[in-house]
Amino acid sequence: MKHVALALLSAAALLVLPAMAADEFNVDDLEHLPIKLSNGTTVEVIKYNDHLWRIIDVAVLMGDDNNDPDVCFEGKFEMVQQSKLKLRGLNASFNPKNPQAKWASIVIDDRIKHRAQSAQTDLKNGTNVWICGTLRRPEPGVKGLDLIAVDVRKLAPDLDRYKAALAKMVAKPAKPQEFLDLGAKIEVQLKNDSDIIANIEQFEELKLLAKSAYEEGARRKEAEVRADDADAWYEVLVIWRDKVQKKTKAREILLEKVLKINPDHRQGAEDATALGFVKFRGTWMTRERQKEIEEADARQIQQDKQAKDEETIRKIAEKTRAIAEREVLLVRSQADLHAAGPATRNQAIGALGDAIQRSPDADFGRAAVLLLANLDAKAPVAAALGSAAKSALPEVRCEAVEALAWRGSQLADAQAYGAVAATLLAEQDVAVAKSEIAAVLAADPKAGVDVLIKGMAAKDSTVRSEILDNLKTTTQQSFATAEEWDAWWKQNRDRFNPK
Repeated sequence: MKHVALALLSAAALLVLPAMAADEFNVDDLEHLPIKLSNGTTVEVIKYNDHLWRIIDVAVLMGDDNNDPDVCFEGKFEMVQQSKLKLRGLNASFNPKNPQAKWASIVIDDRIKHRAQSAQTDLKNGTNVWICGTLRRPEPGVKGLDLIAVDVRKLAPDLDRYKAALAKMVAKPAKPQEFLDLGAKIEVQLKNDSDIIANIEQFEELKLLAKSAYEEGARRKEAEVRADDADAWYEVLVIWRDKVQKKTKAREILLEKVLKINPDHRQGAEDATALGFVKFRGTWMTRERQKEIEEADARQIQQDKQAKDEETIRKIAEKTRAIAEREVLLVRSQADLHAAGPATRNQAIGALGDAIQRSPDADFGRAAVLLLANLDAKAPVAAALGSAAKSALPEVRCEAVEALAWRGSQLADAQAYGAVAATLLAEQDVAVAKSEIAAVLAADPKAGVDVLIKGMAAKDSTVRSEILDNLKTTTQQSFATAEEWDAWWKQNRDRFNPK
């Protein structure tokens, strides 16, 4: 029980002494109240027989402050010495020969003395008792106080009382710290109470009870912790590991959680290191797991290299085959392009554009683009050159865009400029984009501005930047957004005259 100081309580009305019952008294069932003192401090009192008693530690009796006289506390009965009650571990009065010895002066009157002596068979040495009474200074200037006992009540044995307290806490929405405090209280008694230490069976039961209290406290604390609070999770880990002694949970679940939230958590990192874990690529793991990852990475590198080598060999083979077939394909394509029927000719135009796009042979691509550029048809050729401009080969894309720009200028082919704009939107090679921009501006600056404004939506940022620079240079304007350029161009296109 937590011992604190209390507000000023009147000692004027001492209670009529009740008969001291031999049966056990449950002080935990009495009403416990918080009281706020005039200095703002909140303390705890017990209501007993319609009176309030502040809860203290017996150390209060060794002081000299009796301003709050009505008090109560717990102890272990040892014996009655004349008119004083002696508790286990405490002298009944100050011993000048041994000033370091703990003492507490608990004065009992004849009625309490008689009842205590007649109940020796019940109040054995070591029996838990609850005492309430009033503090009194024995002599002016003397340090130390007498407690004039009003009542002495027998409490249940420690084990029974702790069991009842834990059951009561579990049944109500008790806070995690209440369980942890109970576990700590039991632990202290296990270390210091000679009777419990000597009773192996009781010792083990209390040990298990403390563990149960810690475990319930750990569960409830765990339920309250924020998902991203590494320090709070580590506190829970310590309870599970050191108090509940479930080290597997602490190691495999909670330590992993702490270090996942904060890989640099100092205490978590120390624990992980002590367990043989290593920090690898920002994550804590066993050395075995690190080795597995490194071996998997090595295998992946080897597989990637092999796949890359195979892809290179495949491309070389394809290019070799394309080069071997170049002349035959060009002759056949030229024949198809001059076929008598327009449907056959249009089909051949589209097929040649697709062939240019797929071919790994740059010489075939350039020659085929030249065949398309010199045809007099408009729509099918613009579409075919647009397909050719999607070639994976930069030089072929440049050749196709130059052909489109030339046809747009010389043949007034609007679809050719549309194909150039589409090519710029997809272009990701800034060097190729520069060549494409230069080609369309050289063919027709006004149409080139049309294309560049549409190209402001290009996927690649460096290409967009190149387009913007050329727009500013060509128009001598300094707009930043596509919307600004579009609005200005709608008002000024007809009278635009590039220098």
